[in-house]
Amino acid sequence: VNDAAPTATAHSADRLLQAIGRCAAPVCVGLDPVFERLPMAVRSVIEAPEAKIESIDRFTVGVLDAIAGHVPVVKFQSACYERYGSAGIAVLHHGMEHAAALGIEVILDAKRGDIGLTAAHYSASARLAGADWTTVSPYLGFEPIHSFLDEGRGAFVLVRTSNPDSDAVQSLVLDDGRTVAEAMADLLVDAGAASIGELGYSCLGAVVGATKGADHVALRARMPNQLFLVPGFGAQG
Repeated sequence: VNDAAPTATAHSADRLLQAIGRCAAPVCVGLDPVFERLPMAVRSVIEAPEAKIESIDRFTVGVLDAIAGHVPVVKFQSACYERYGSAGIAVLHHGMEHAAALGIEVILDAKRGDIGLTAAHYSASARLAGADWTTVSPYLGFEPIHSFLDEGRGAFVLVRTSNPDSDAVQSLVLDDGRTVAEAMADLLVDAGAASIGELGYSCLGAVVGATKGADHVALRARMPNQLFLVPGFGAQG
């Protein structure tokens, strides 16, 4: 681990809420660049891998420059960059660094989820890349997730995801009458109780998809101190 990695010193939820207040917009822009869908203004006519990743870099920087001062937080979909190997990861890191320089909070959407030392390595990698927040899966338990909170960082835990297939797992009803998603929400509240900041929210937030609108009221009642990351709002695909 590079000890010179950037350090976020403030409480992550307080910092994000302050950024939202400055912009007067509780909005997160998602960067999920796909070369074939990029605007022609930034897309190379050459479809070699190096040309594709240069186009994605131009698109990423251009979006960040356009939203700076208007949008408080951006979410980078790691897979869209990782598919190009080391060059793609370099562009991902460049974009995250550029966002930070513009004063935009950064979410690394990598959906990490592992245990022990492996989780510690993943969290160190996210910090090294400059992530203020990382999306994480809780299905191996909550204890490993706490490493993602080191050095003033936060994590958004998958509770109720936006994809249709999630119903097959997250809507299952347990013997006590709760759904799997509701049980996960209760576990998240317990795990995040020790990291509530001055503004009343925990460093452990929740991913609750906009496409699951019927569940939002019940999940908010269960998680009053969690920031919600709400994918699936706006144009999809």
